[in-house]
Amino acid sequence: WSSVPPVPLERALRRRWDVKRRSWSCQEVLVRVEAEPFAKGAMRICHRASLLRRNWVAKRYSSDPDVSALESDVMMQMIAKSYAERFNACAPPKKVDFIEASILQLPERDGNLPRDFAVEAYLDGSFTKHSSNSGFVADDVVRNTPHAFSHFTFEASGAEQIVVDIQGVDDLYTDPQIHTASSGTTRFGRGNMGLRGMALFFASHRCNSLCHQLGLTPFAHSPMPGDGAATEYRQRDETASPRDDGEELFLTPAAQLVPSRPSSSNSQAQMYSKVHFALAMLHARHVQANAEFIGHNVLTSPAQGLFHLQVSADLGNVQGALALACLHLNLRPRKGVLRALGSSLQRPLSLDEAAAFPYILQAAEQGVCRAMSSVAFCYQRGMGCRVDATSAVHWYRQCLSAR
Repeated sequence: WSSVPPVPLERALRRRWDVKRRSWSCQEVLVRVEAEPFAKGAMRICHRASLLRRNWVAKRYSSDPDVSALESDVMMQMIAKSYAERFNACAPPKKVDFIEASILQLPERDGNLPRDFAVEAYLDGSFTKHSSNSGFVADDVVRNTPHAFSHFTFEASGAEQIVVDIQGVDDLYTDPQIHTASSGTTRFGRGNMGLRGMALFFASHRCNSLCHQLGLTPFAHSPMPGDGAATEYRQRDETASPRDDGEELFLTPAAQLVPSRPSSSNSQAQMYSKVHFALAMLHARHVQANAEFIGHNVLTSPAQGLFHLQVSADLGNVQGALALACLHLNLRPRKGVLRALGSSLQRPLSLDEAAAFPYILQAAEQGVCRAMSSVAFCYQRGMGCRVDATSAVHWYRQCLSAR
């Protein structure tokens, strides 16, 4: 807009978030904010504002007057901006940036008027939404830079965060969303979908030339479509009846875990193990619910779910290993919904002790006490492996010492 219509100047406090210091700084400013909004969304209302001789957008939540929600948005945008600086330091073909956001508080306002806003300079130009917080990837304008940037943030954070919902004018972005791997966190608002959000991004993301240029680990996708050819699993023995005691046989409370030994596999790839497990869970839940898609243009598939479950186990995820052991033994996994993956294939999984044994052994080596006793029993009886009394005694002793 060319200018804000004449409205009174108001004294305000502008609060800015310093990512490195993790603290707020404050300065007094004079601002004009239009009383009537110029745009309304599902959750937020936008007002025109004039600050520091520039046109600004002042945003507030329509249903949540608490300033903490606005603070979370500002912190997200500034954290995303810091990731952009790290991304640009890698010399990509096109640099990215996030417009600076801050909190604007008008303490002298009447109590009936909104006092707290998140403000940022107005972006002039053609606005493009490249992705969402739930796996959406724009079909009409598919560019390497926005999606490679999101992938970059996952690895730059050590798999703890990912910046999605990339949108803006050219490569100057605004309003991002950050998903976090830590469960139960309330950081970054209601849009933080945690591991599920990370999984939905990678379900629709295909690594591009910029991902390769940046040295990012390619995310594994099954190369074989369909439920039949996408797995190496054998046909189920229809005479074998699934048992429900898998959790009792293999799983153990966290207190009974012993430290796992260091793995020699690629630590970069291991960062993705939880994401693959989350994707397996998504497929399982949607198979059980008979839903066609798990996310934007990503078909629900039990074969894909098993693929991601196997990759998670191969990357050291003990939950994935235990679940696969249970499925191969026709037992109910601790995450019972995962059973839908094995039973919904065109050729359902059969009872296969030999296929289950490596996963039991993996869980034992990672410190699961009951897996230790189970692998000892397998060695003792030759279940899925050759009889080996020495190994049986070793694992029985390991189990006793771990209790």
